[in-house]
Amino acid sequence: MHRLAVALIACLPGCADRTLASATDGETLTSTTGDDPATTTGVPTSGEPEPTIPTTTGPAPGSTGEPSTGEPMLPEFCDEPGPVGLVWQESMFAVTLDDGDFGDGVAVDAGGNVLFVSNPGAGTDRNLVLNLRSLAGEALAPIAIAGTDRERPDGLALAADGSALHIVSANNVLAVRPGDGAVLWEHASGPVLQFEDILPDPDGGALVRGTAGSPNGVLALDAAGGLRFTFTDDADPSDDHAGFARTGDGGLILAFNTFVEDPPANLRVRKYAAGGSTIAWQTLGLRDDSPVISAAVEASDGALYLAGAESKTGLGDFIITLYRLTADGELEWATPVAEDPTVQGDGVQRLLALPGGDVLLAATAVPRIFRYTASGELVGTTDIPDDFVQYTGVAIQADPCAGAVFVHTGFLAQNGDDWHAALTVGRLRP
Repeated sequence: MHRLAVALIACLPGCADRTLASATDGETLTSTTGDDPATTTGVPTSGEPEPTIPTTTGPAPGSTGEPSTGEPMLPEFCDEPGPVGLVWQESMFAVTLDDGDFGDGVAVDAGGNVLFVSNPGAGTDRNLVLNLRSLAGEALAPIAIAGTDRERPDGLALAADGSALHIVSANNVLAVRPGDGAVLWEHASGPVLQFEDILPDPDGGALVRGTAGSPNGVLALDAAGGLRFTFTDDADPSDDHAGFARTGDGGLILAFNTFVEDPPANLRVRKYAAGGSTIAWQTLGLRDDSPVISAAVEASDGALYLAGAESKTGLGDFIITLYRLTADGELEWATPVAEDPTVQGDGVQRLLALPGGDVLLAATAVPRIFRYTASGELVGTTDIPDDFVQYTGVAIQADPCAGAVFVHTGFLAQNGDDWHAALTVGRLRP
């Protein structure tokens, strides 16, 4: 069995070195954490008692309350309110070049535990590990997910009742029990459909977005992994860059580009009912610089935020742009966010809507999280200092205590030109 050695490379002041028991072969892992004591990390040792998660059932709420009626009601376990910005962060990387990887997804359960997945092993000899942190950043006992030869995970979605964690990879959706890592079911992608992203469904299942342009763009899976129906599209979108969002009434919004003219590209937004039928769609002629939408979220007032990368020259020099559309699909405004010179289609991976209409934007290749108002004003940024040489993915999720948790994946340079897979997990107050 190959060993995934994990070392933490960034943390808040007051860090202290710890020696943790290796979960795979008895060797040790070096760890640096924040002020809270760490426990273990990696795969649980064979024969040890099965770990449990201190949690209540159900996922974290999608919002943190309505500010117009005063302070939101928060669970008793929440910490005292503090200043806006980074609360804690922890970074880790695979010590050997070919040994280990990290998924781009993050989830939060109703007890405030932060869940993310690593993919230790080399070649085809890989498994999955469910890693846990408390809302204060304390490392909890990791859980080995049953099975071997697992693909790198691309996203996570916690079932509405907290009974299953859905893990999506390019060719598979895996539902596991968060308490012990047991596999509940698997759903493989079709011969022409490659999975890209996943969202929870209120009935305990999941919505899985495949490569845009495939016959079945989005699959609706039930709580047992069966196919309920598909959201299909009859247009000709550009490859696999799409915004994907749930609506407050249980429906779905898909946003992606279709190059019906050259130039300009057109942004096509389609809304579906919860049962899969098309409600309405809108085509917006945007600028002449071929925007590629890669993130979408519904605002608390029913409007829609979209974000993606645009080329300022048509040949490169990409810049991230944030768009706000009305509930009827009309463009309200667009504003540039940050230059992203490395990745076009995944220039933005996640948007998180906040109460009152604001939105958080987490960009793939920029170690910073931006907060914008409903009028398009930038009112705050949070830097994520992790010293990665390249970024590959990001995810952000609301927590039950009026904060947000995130993961940022990429590579850390070691020994000159050797790049090692790395991940930063953390929490912030918007």
